[in-house]
Amino acid sequence: MNEKRIIFVSHCVVNQCARARGIKTKLNGKVIVKPIIDFIIEHNVGMIQLPCPEIKYEGLNRRACGQNHYNNQLFNKICKEYAEKIKKLILQYQDEGYSIIGFVGIEYSPTCGITRTTLGNGKIANEPGLFYKHIIELLDNIVPSQNFVGLPLNNPSEIEKIVQQLELIIKKE
Repeated sequence: MNEKRIIFVSHCVVNQCARARGIKTKLNGKVIVKPIIDFIIEHNVGMIQLPCPEIKYEGLNRRACGQNHYNNQLFNKICKEYAEKIKKLILQYQDEGYSIIGFVGIEYSPTCGITRTTLGNGKIANEPGLFYKHIIELLDNIVPSQNFVGLPLNNPSEIEKIVQQLELIIKKE
């Protein structure tokens, strides 16, 4: 088994304190993402926490917003700069023989959604969040699109399905 494996995770997967006000982090007193973190650690996969464009843009004390709030020139510039740094980091790891397992985002996040994002005013789109749009575009031939996994924080019962999806990805490596 290759011990030189890396997975990138959205900032608030590791640090729930970074989430916008009002976003749930626990269910019945348990941290929602704990099974994901435990799985990654148990499988000896290195975990790299992505920077949070929302924090750089508005700071920690921000309200939950949709893409309609963030989709502007400055925010997209922040996302693109971060994505370019991530690509450089991935290439450095690959040059040293590391395998990039994939990315874990947060579904319905306007920034870090993988397949679903919040636009605002209760509207949802079946597309990546603004940050992941830049990441996916820059990594098109480097990380397979099926290796981008979105955590459904609004539906914690699906977390086990995500763990199974990560298991399949790791077994391929």
